[in-house]
Amino acid sequence: MTPYRDISDARARRIDRTMFGLAACRSLAELEQQFLAESGKILPADCLCWNDWAPDWSQMLGCRSNEQHDAWLAGNHEVFNHYVAQHPVLAANPISATARQVMRMSDYQSVGEFRENNAFYREVYRHLGFLYQVSYTVASLDDHKVILSWSRGLVDFSDADVQVFHLMGQRLGALSHRVAEVERLERDWQALCGFVNGRLPAGPVEGLRPADTRLLTQLLRKRTPAAIARELGVRRDTVDRRLGSIREQLGLENQRQLLSALAELGATCGPGEIQ
Repeated sequence: MTPYRDISDARARRIDRTMFGLAACRSLAELEQQFLAESGKILPADCLCWNDWAPDWSQMLGCRSNEQHDAWLAGNHEVFNHYVAQHPVLAANPISATARQVMRMSDYQSVGEFRENNAFYREVYRHLGFLYQVSYTVASLDDHKVILSWSRGLVDFSDADVQVFHLMGQRLGALSHRVAEVERLERDWQALCGFVNGRLPAGPVEGLRPADTRLLTQLLRKRTPAAIARELGVRRDTVDRRLGSIREQLGLENQRQLLSALAELGATCGPGEIQ
């Protein structure tokens, strides 16, 4: 049974099926694009926004929306940042509060007051024709936070809509973290390939199995074999055997030489290349 009282089990399963269909995304950019294309079928709105905010909440770094509003929002990024503090939700709460629950704008300011006395409406939403909104922080990643905001012009979001938005956001948050981890591992792996292939008399690392590449990138990020074994739920000697096979393929003589190569890579890569 779904814990959301106004969402039927059938609708919850539909949300899960839709989000499962996004699990093959290999980058946040791909996830963002596909999510915006599919999520309106789950919860319709006039404007669907995926917003990236700075880790300290100081400003919105970027905003992508469904096609009919994307150009205007992108072209008025500075206007949005200048007036966003007067958004009814943000005027009543620190933005970090959106990380705990879905925020429905009409719960903080009436439509009449928003339209007549609010500079954010006058400078931003008036041009888009929106009076109602829900927002929710779905993920806090290494270099930004992801906030979803759905907006409508004529009909407010019901309690059931808020629950659907929350469930959808929960699923997207978990998926965003997994995709971000894939991106980090792939960046580490490409850096490792360039280092080993270009600087050591070793075999090509591209020929290693996916499980071996993940093991190497975890070592590259200074995880110990014992810690990796615990996370994988395997014996330490299993990890050691895998490392022995990797060393043999790369033409390295011992564990010290492998760890030395990884340490040199970490020291020589530019900032941000190895997470």
